[in-house]
Amino acid sequence: MNMSLGNFFKRTSGATLDSCDREQIHLSGMIMNTGALLVIDPDKDRIVGASENIGDFLSIPIDAVLGQPISAVAPDIAEELNGLTESTNIVHEILESQREVGNRVYDTVSHTHDGRRFVEFVLNESPSPSRARKRMRMSGPASAQIMAAPTLDEAMQIACDTVRAITGFARVKIYRFLPDWSGETTAESNDGSLPSYLGLHFPDSDIPKQVRALMEIVPYRFVGRVDDDNIAIRAADAGAGQIDLTWAMNRSVSAMHTTYLRNIGAGSSFSCSLMDKGKLWGLIACHTRVPAVVPADSWSLVQEIGTALMLKYDQTERTATADMIGRLRRIENEFAAEMRRTGDVEDVIKTLVPILQKFLRADGFAFQFGNTLHTSGAVPPEEFIRKLVVWS
Repeated sequence: MNMSLGNFFKRTSGATLDSCDREQIHLSGMIMNTGALLVIDPDKDRIVGASENIGDFLSIPIDAVLGQPISAVAPDIAEELNGLTESTNIVHEILESQREVGNRVYDTVSHTHDGRRFVEFVLNESPSPSRARKRMRMSGPASAQIMAAPTLDEAMQIACDTVRAITGFARVKIYRFLPDWSGETTAESNDGSLPSYLGLHFPDSDIPKQVRALMEIVPYRFVGRVDDDNIAIRAADAGAGQIDLTWAMNRSVSAMHTTYLRNIGAGSSFSCSLMDKGKLWGLIACHTRVPAVVPADSWSLVQEIGTALMLKYDQTERTATADMIGRLRRIENEFAAEMRRTGDVEDVIKTLVPILQKFLRADGFAFQFGNTLHTSGAVPPEEFIRKLVVWS
C-alpha cells in the first residue's frame, strides 16, 4: 500500500477546471487551530518544522525551537520517543505526556512518516480516565453484537449507535460507495439536531478522488472546526509546504470541504474508513453542530467497530454466495431431472426461464435456444433482444 498521498498525484492525470481532484491536500503547509505540530529529523536529531503556535505548548518561542533536539525543548516527550519500538507500519502512538493550554488538555500523539518523526498535540475535551475507560468498554461488546447480528442492516445500525455513543456526535452514518464511486447512506444514528441522510444518494464528486485515496491510506480523520482559521507550519529550512502531512491528524482541511460542512450545518466531523479486502468500501461518517475533536484514545475504538462491521459484511457475502451456489445446483438438478423425464428441451427451457429470472432477481430474463427466444418478466422488444444476442 502507498503510505503517502503523493503517490496518488504521481499516477493520476490532470483534472478539469470543475474538479477539485488535483488539490494536494497533504502539502497544505498548515494545521487546524485545534492543536500544534512538531516535525523532527531523527537522523540529525533536530526539529525541522513546527506550527507557529508551538510556543503556547512548549513555553519556548518558535525561533528557539527550530533546529534544536527534541530533548532540549521537551525532555518528557524525548524520553517517551526513545522508548518507542520501530515498526514497519505507520501508527499513531498516544504518549503519556499531555499539555494544558488555556485550561484545555492536549494529548501528545506521534508517528513516523517520510523519514520524519511527527509529534502532534491533539485537543482532548474529555480527558477524564473514567470517561476514557467507559468509551473503551463499549467497543468489545459492540463488536460481538455486530458479528452476532442476524442481518447486515442490523449490524450497521449497531455500529452507528455505538460510534455515536463513543464520539458524542449528533449524527453517525454508514456511507457506502457504489461501483461508480457515488455514495449511499445505508444506516444512520441521529439525535435529531441534524437532518437525516438515511437512504440518500450522493454523486462521485461528493468525495473527491484524492480524498478517497487518502482514506485507503489513513484509517481515520477529524475536522475539529470549520472556520478555516489555520496555523502555518514554519520550517527550519525553506520548504514548509513540502512537508508531507499525509498522516498528520492536525493537517488543515481544504476550504472546499469546510465550506461543504458549514453548508450542511456541521461544526465538526470525524470519519473512519471501511475497507474490504484492501479496498475502500465506505466510511463511518460523524457530524455534530458545534466544534469538537474526538479524543485520540477513541480513534482506534471507532476503527475496531468498523473492522468488526467489515468482517460481518464478508461473512454475509460468503453466506450469500454459498446460498446462491446451492440454489444454482438445485436448479441444475431440476433441469437435468426434467430432461430425463420428458426429453423435450424446449418445454424444459420454458419452465426454467422464470426460475432463472427469480434466481437472478431480474426484472426480466431472455434465453435463446436455437432460433427460439424464451422470455420472462419485463423485457425489451424481441427484435432488440435478437440484435443484442448477435452483438454480444
